Amino acid sequence: MDADPACMANTEPAPKTVEGVLDYARDTLGLIIPASDLIYPNGYDLLMRGVTSAKVLGKETVGKMKCANPAPAWSSGTPSISPQNVL
Repeated sequence: MDADPACMANTEPAPKTVEGVLDYARDTLGLIIPASDLIYPNGYDLLMRGVTSAKVLGKETVGKMKCANPAPAWSSGTPSISPQNVL
């Protein structure tokens, strides 16, 4: 342990999974990690929880795959885990 009073540390146990780290960063620290929804093994289920409707804003071709750009509407107004924009 560092005796320097300017040193900050936390003795709380670290999350045991990557998903746990992402949850801790979001829920405790207020950090949103771009594209973190792609890391969760059940990301689709998490993103679709509470969706009441959706519409396709457009379609694009990425490589040889046709992709839709959906705009979901959540029953609560905002999801607990939301898709993040990646620039």
